[in-house]
Amino acid sequence: IIQRKWTEEALRESEERFRRLSEATFEAIAIHDKGKILDANQAFAEMFGYELSEVIGMNVLDLAAPESRDHVMKNILSGHEEPYEAIGLRKDGTPFVGELCGKAIPYDGRMVRVTAIRDITERKRAEEALRKSEEKYRSIVELAPDGIITVDMKGVITSVNTAFSKWTGYS
Repeated sequence: IIQRKWTEEALRESEERFRRLSEATFEAIAIHDKGKILDANQAFAEMFGYELSEVIGMNVLDLAAPESRDHVMKNILSGHEEPYEAIGLRKDGTPFVGELCGKAIPYDGRMVRVTAIRDITERKRAEEALRKSEEKYRSIVELAPDGIITVDMKGVITSVNTAFSKWTGYS
């Protein structure tokens, strides 16, 4: 009886440590069994716009945009553990880009999956804005009537525009 009580206390302490860690993280974390959510942290519920009590028991595919569902389920079933991107859906239907990373863990005597999700919508917007800005810069430089060269810190030419090539005869 004493051994069982110690074991139960150790389990409670372990679960409490896990709960404190999961609540302290900036990422959304969910534990699920083949997509059925068994547990999640508050950040998970908030990311998707639900109360924590609402997400427990949900299928994770209900939180993915239709175009991402097959990709998410394939990664769950295959045990994929590398980060990947998928489109999530908030309760109000608003989509967002998420970076997901899952891993198999023992839970209540069986192997389940813990998945961490980070909302990377703003990062993706910034990357797209940077890409467009770089395209615009390249167009301006390429179409400029004057010769333009780029030189690195060691004095090595790294690029030239068409006008420079015509002017010097070098490609």
